[in-house]
Amino acid sequence: MIPYYIVIRYIVSRYIVRRYKGQVEKKDNPMSKQPQNKHLPLTEATYYILLALVTPKHGYAVMQEAEQISAGTVRLAPGTLYGAFTTLEENKLITMVGKEERRKIYQITERGIQVLLGQVDRLRIMLKRAEERGELILAESVQEGKK
Repeated sequence: MIPYYIVIRYIVSRYIVRRYKGQVEKKDNPMSKQPQNKHLPLTEATYYILLALVTPKHGYAVMQEAEQISAGTVRLAPGTLYGAFTTLEENKLITMVGKEERRKIYQITERGIQVLLGQVDRLRIMLKRAEERGELILAESVQEGKK
């Protein structure tokens, strides 16, 4: 499996930088064919929060699941999490579905699911473009050679 940081470095160097320098035409942009969503792209923390809330959970459970499903790459602090909950609830991407003592239980909404699926599509496109270019295989073999 390709390490996450290599994919991100590749995407930034090959697509994002060229796009803002005007080297990539709009017609070459796979995202130009998709309807625009004001919530996309999601931050990594927001992506994992929404993914964790596919089933109802309280804040601490979301923090634990986000860390688990991100293979330890994302650790949400309480301030980050509850700030995100407020924003996501205002944007109707999540909703509070109950309370247990002091714990509020949240779940993703239908709108939130659509945004999450849009982000997954974006990630698939990025990964597909990266895999189409043999440079990633070369970069991965160079990284392995350094270990």
